[in-house]
Amino acid sequence: TITIDWAPGNAEYSWILEYSTDNVNWASEGTVTSAPYTIYGLYPGESYTIRLKSDCGNDETSSWTVVSAATHCLAATLPFIEDFESAPGSGSGDMLPCWTRNTNHATIGYPYTSTTYHHSGHYAAYFHGSNAYYSYVATPRFDDAVQMDNLLISFYAYKSNAESKIEVGIMTDPDDYSTFVRIGPAVTPSSTSSWEIVEVNTSSYTGDGKYVAFRIPAGA
Repeated sequence: TITIDWAPGNAEYSWILEYSTDNVNWASEGTVTSAPYTIYGLYPGESYTIRLKSDCGNDETSSWTVVSAATHCLAATLPFIEDFESAPGSGSGDMLPCWTRNTNHATIGYPYTSTTYHHSGHYAAYFHGSNAYYSYVATPRFDDAVQMDNLLISFYAYKSNAESKIEVGIMTDPDDYSTFVRIGPAVTPSSTSSWEIVEVNTSSYTGDGKYVAFRIPAGA
């Protein structure tokens, strides 16, 4: 849900309210008669543009007032499975809602969802690392009831060169790279240009983080 509030600009007593995720296709709440107003039935972890205008009567309306807001992400529970097939696109900066991605690369938003490499379906998360650059992605926050030291994390990995490796960790703050705590050694598929399943057990973790994260460290 998203709740918005406003004050009448004059003597109007009803308003027309619409919302959109792409600023092209608008859903209407019809005419509303009081503020604050709550919009229900929205997608979690989604950004919305909301516009409101006064219904002045006699087929007259004001201009639109536009605001932006986002819904909260739902806590992840077990079992947790992600195939990236609901990706918003294939390219720099693209990532699933409620997943956090970051890199120190100056121009390309690694990691991103991509159709270039995929194990099944059409999408996978594409990472890049070098001596200078790192990239990482973190899952949505796991529910407080999930024991983070009792997870078996399984995923398919593909490397394009022999030196590539990936680290699995847990973060307390997905926006703060320094909170990444690696679980075990870096892992790498045994051969290049083929998909291989990787498993990581979190029994060694002793922190209070709630985000599982995957990273290509600088120097990888």
